[in-house]
Amino acid sequence: MTRIDLTGSDASGETAFLLLGSNRPPREHFLQQAIELLGQLPDTHITWQSPVLRTPPYGYTQQEDFLNQVLHLKTGLLPRQLLRAVKETEQQVGRRESFRWGPREIDIDIIFYGNWMVQSPELMIPHGDYRNRDFVLKLLLEFDKGLKDPVTGEALRDRLQELERKTHEGLHEPGGQG
Repeated sequence: MTRIDLTGSDASGETAFLLLGSNRPPREHFLQQAIELLGQLPDTHITWQSPVLRTPPYGYTQQEDFLNQVLHLKTGLLPRQLLRAVKETEQQVGRRESFRWGPREIDIDIIFYGNWMVQSPELMIPHGDYRNRDFVLKLLLEFDKGLKDPVTGEALRDRLQELERKTHEGLHEPGGQG
């Protein structure tokens, strides 16, 4: 695993953004249950929740739309600990294994963890594909219109405008999966 803390700070009280998605009924219930469980994690506080956004499925399109939501956390958990907690939360909510881009009760991705960059087979921070999913950018920008990629420094609003331009020109498929 490669870990780079770009600020030099320790993980105590680090901020993180999580993306939640569900497209199996009852979608709203699964999102709420996940939020309640994540709020019970040790040394972790949910400080903000985005509005819920309905998005079309990506990849395999013969399924229900997703409901997606972003959470902003303050946590003392390290990235791998947070990943384990997220996977346990998915199991507690009732996530069943499915095929790639298939329907799911709940899916929770770590989008950012402070200014950290983590690259390993099981964890990539920032999330590997968040920049190509317009709905993720929209939800993150609900938190802060001036938010930037913690690694590249790119303004997320600029990235969103680029995706919207490509979508308009037919070079990018809008939406994505949760």
